[in-house]
Amino acid sequence: ANIVHLKDVPEGFSVSYGRSFIAKRPSKIATIELGYSDGYPRPYSKHAKVIVNGKLAPIAGNICMDQCMIDVTDVPGVKLGDEVIIMGSDGTLTISADDIAAATGTINYEILCAFGQRLPKVYL
Repeated sequence: ANIVHLKDVPEGFSVSYGRSFIAKRPSKIATIELGYSDGYPRPYSKHAKVIVNGKLAPIAGNICMDQCMIDVTDVPGVKLGDEVIIMGSDGTLTISADDIAAATGTINYEILCAFGQRLPKVYL
């Protein structure tokens, strides 16, 4: 996925369904076009991290239907169009189907099978 929107969010302001993320400090929030309709499991919201510019960044709030927000406050140099790795590797950082499955109480095959047609897949 790629970053399609960036927003500076003041301390105390909220993001996502039900105000599920409230900024504890001035934050930079990135939006990507990926959500539970693409197979990204909504129960992963509380544990999810993605890789942006070689750094781990947490999901901000709930994974929404067609998008999710990421707290990129601690990721230097983030800009529109930057690649966001939801599953895969970048340098020494890796997020696997096993990681997502363990965090959501399922198996890795369910995670892989759930990803829909809108997502490009690269088999190695």
